[in-house]
Formats: sequence, C-alpha cells, structure tokens
Amino acid sequence: KWDFERTRDKLKLVRTIMAMANTQGGTIYIGCGEAGSRIGISKRKARQIDTAKIVDLIHSFVETTINIKMYEEAVSPRKVVLEIHVDAIKPPRIWAIPKKDGQYSNSRGRNVVVFRKSSLYIRESGKDELASYRDYHRLLMDWVSGLGNFLAEYSNNIEAARELFRDADAPDWRKYLRLMAVRQESA
Repeated sequence: KWDFERTRDKLKLVRTIMAMANTQGGTIYIGCGEAGSRIGISKRKARQIDTAKIVDLIHSFVETTINIKMYEEAVSPRKVVLEIHVDAIKPPRIWAIPKKDGQYSNSRGRNVVVFRKSSLYIRESGKDELASYRDYHRLLMDWVSGLGNFLAEYSNNIEAARELFRDADAPDWRKYLRLMAVRQESA
C-alpha cells in the first residue's frame, strides 16, 4: 500500500520521477494493483497529493526542473486512480541528479537510503536503476545531440546568437540557456 504520508514512499516517488525524467519520461499510477488492475485510493488520500506538493518535494532534492502533470480518474464513487505524467528532460536542461541523500529511518531506527546524492538514476524495464558507464555515455550523446538541435532552432535570432558567441565562460551564457529553456517550455 502506497501512502504519501510515509517518508519511504515519498522518497521512492522522487527516485522514480527522477529516473523517468532522465530517460524517456513516463506515467506513474497510484491506486493500481500489481497486474495493473485499477483498485483506486480513497478520495481523501488523493486530496493529500497534489502537483504542487510533488513539485516541492522533488525540488527539495533536485535542482533541475522536472515537468509533471497529474490527473485523477474515478474508479468508484469513493476511489480514484492518480496518474502522474513525467516529461523527459530535454536540453538545455541537464539531468535530474539529487543534491542530497534521500533517506529515512526504518522501524528499527536504521537509516535506509533510497537514493544517493550526485547519483544518476534511469528507468529500465519498469525499474529505477543506478546509471552505468554505458548509460552515462548514451545519455550524454543524446543530450549533446538535443542541445545542437535546440541551439539550431534559436540560431535565427541575431541577439541570441550574439549572446551565445560572446563569452562561453561568462555567467551570461548560463542566463541565456535558462532564458531559452523558459522559452521552450512556454512554447
């Protein structure tokens, strides 16, 4: 049983959202059984979980913006299934990497680590996995290709091109990438 009030479940949700965002995105269903049957969670419990709470929770562990959307589907008069749609991270944004450990104390008082600071998680075969060297290589090549496409799309803007080529080490470069990310998200 999944419960948003339990720290363990919140941390597993954050890890899964990071892993999905770092790969192809995806959808998390809350209120489904093992075989995918829609058993639902109470509407009262569903009200405890909203997009803003999830975004705040993610942001407490990750600096990269992760776009999510949440939908609710009624399965009975008192129960719903929650769908959390996670977008894949696209350049110029970089991957979702935790800025601190995600850990909780179990019933025996021992710390259990769900994810580690500075680790990259991906989603493979329906599971959250720590990225291997091969995964890093693939993700980096995909990111470089995506960044090239992103920059080519905005190269028609003369002012943006001037800013881009002025000084790659200047803080303005980072401002430019943030500006372009905001423009891309709003488009």
